[in-house]
Amino acid sequence: MTDKTKKSRFVSDYLVIDIMSSLMVCFSVISVAVIGLVYFTVSALSYRHLCTLTFVSVAFVFLRRLRIPQFLMIASHFIAGALYLALYYYYILDGTPELLGATIFMGTCVFALFIHSMTYRYSKKTRHILFDNLVVFLSVHSVLIFTLVVMGATGKTFYILLDSIMLVVLHFAARQLDVFDTKYYHNLHSSTQPIKSMKSQNHYSIFLIFGGIMFALILLLFMPVETISAFIQGVIGAVFSFLGYILNLLNKWAHGSGSEYNNHGAELVQPDAENYEPSDASMIITIIIIVAIALLLFFIVINAIRRLIKRFQLAEGSEKVIERNDAVIDIIEEVPKTKKISGKHLDFGEGYEGKIRKQYYNTVTRAIRKGITVKKGTSPRQIEQQIKEKGDPSISELTSLYESVRYNKKNS
Repeated sequence: MTDKTKKSRFVSDYLVIDIMSSLMVCFSVISVAVIGLVYFTVSALSYRHLCTLTFVSVAFVFLRRLRIPQFLMIASHFIAGALYLALYYYYILDGTPELLGATIFMGTCVFALFIHSMTYRYSKKTRHILFDNLVVFLSVHSVLIFTLVVMGATGKTFYILLDSIMLVVLHFAARQLDVFDTKYYHNLHSSTQPIKSMKSQNHYSIFLIFGGIMFALILLLFMPVETISAFIQGVIGAVFSFLGYILNLLNKWAHGSGSEYNNHGAELVQPDAENYEPSDASMIITIIIIVAIALLLFFIVINAIRRLIKRFQLAEGSEKVIERNDAVIDIIEEVPKTKKISGKHLDFGEGYEGKIRKQYYNTVTRAIRKGITVKKGTSPRQIEQQIKEKGDPSISELTSLYESVRYNKKNS
C-alpha cells in the first residue's frame, strides 16, 4: 500500500493577505453604499451599520478557502449571508423605521461581497497585491467624493476619506507580507537563516503600523469629538490657572509676605469655613505630587519607546556551522570569490584523490561564478544544496566522492 498525504480541508497559505485584500474590496463597497444612503435617503442606516460588512467579508474569506464542492461553496456563502441579514433584521434594526428597505439595502451589499468572493475563489490567475489596484481604488473614491459634493452631502465625504485611508493602510500591510513571502520564499525554508526572527519582526512591524492607524481611525469614528475637545479645553484652562497660581505664590514669597503663619511659625492659621482657600503648604505638596507623577509618566513613556526601538532592530543572523575539534580545513574552504586563481597554483595531490579534489574544485568554482555563496565553514552538503537549486543534480555523487577523499585523508 502506498501512503498518500491527506490534504487539509482548509487552505491556510497567504490567509492574512487574502483577508486584507478582501477588506479593501469591502471598504470600497461601503463607500459606494454611502452614496446609496444619500441617494435613496435610507435613514435607518448609518456608516457604523455599514462597517459590520467587514465581518461578512472576513467570513467569506474563510468559507472560500474550504476544499468543498462548488454547490456547497455557494450554499455556505448564502447561509452565512442569510444569518447576517437575519441578525441585522431582528437585533440591530429592530424597531427602526424603514426596516424592510434597510434590510434589502444591506442584502445588496452582501450580494456584492458574495460576487467578489466567488470570482476570487474560481479565478485561474494567481493574485498579488499590486500598486495599480490601489490606484484604481483611490480613483474610484475620488469620484465618489466628487459625487457627494455635487449631491450636496459634503458631511458624508469624511467617511469616504476614512475608507481611503483604510485602503492605503491595508494595501501597504498586505504588500509587505506578499513581497516578504514571495521574494524570500527560499530563505523561509532555509535551516541556516534566522527566519523565525525575521518573520516575527516583519509581522510585529506590520501589526504596530496597521494596529496604530486602525486604533486612531476607530477613535475618530466612535469617540465623541465635541466632548473630547471640551475636555481638552478644560484641561488647558486648568493648567494655565495652576501656572498663574504658582507665579502669584512666588511673587508673594519674593515680597516677604507670611501672614498665613502665626507668631511661632509652626502652625497654619485656620481659614474661614465659608471662604475656604487652599493654604500655601497644601499647594506646595500638591505641586510636588503632580511633578512626581508627571516625571513618572515621562520615564514610563521613554522606556516604552526605547523598548519599541529595540524590537524594531533587525536580528543579526549567524551561519549555522557545526564546530568540531577535528574539523578538516580543506582547500575548498579557501575558494576566493573575486580573484580568479589558476589551477596550476593549487596543490590537489596526486592520483585518484587529486583528481576528485580538482574536479570538485572546478565544479564549485563554476557554481560560484553562477551566483552561489561559499564562505569559510560552509560544508560540502550546504554547497551541494545550493548547486542543486541552480539545476545540477549530478553534484550529489561528486560530493559523496569528495567527502570520502577529504575525511579519509584526514584519518590517514
